[in-house]
Amino acid sequence: MHTLELSGYLIIATLFVSYFFLSLKFLSRSTHKFKYRYFMLLGLFVYGVICILLTAWPVIYSELWLNYLGAGMSQEPAAWLDSVAEKNKAEAMKLYHSNMGVGWPIPAVLLFIVIGIPLSIMTTLVAKWFSKRKSVVAKIT
Repeated sequence: MHTLELSGYLIIATLFVSYFFLSLKFLSRSTHKFKYRYFMLLGLFVYGVICILLTAWPVIYSELWLNYLGAGMSQEPAAWLDSVAEKNKAEAMKLYHSNMGVGWPIPAVLLFIVIGIPLSIMTTLVAKWFSKRKSVVAKIT
């Protein structure tokens, strides 16, 4: 795994974790009547963006790495393969063929349905549980 690919995944993981903990902090302070509904909609949006980033990042990474290797994707493989150094040709062909197939939109939708929606619901329920628990503890003391 290259540094560029790893840094992309670290940024996405940081977005996910920071959203979860910041939402718990700010949701407990909010006094709005429909705060949990708004919070769930915001969670759906944030998790949707994260799902898009998770599925689109490998495609973006491979295109960036191909450009770094000297293989522009504007021509047929036979034409741009001549501009790649001999030691990088196997990696360039592997990256070129990894971009073929379904693409990232279908996995993004499936990831959002399978992980994004349940995670948003779970985050909202956990935040609601924490805020009720905090209010019960505050009433007792």
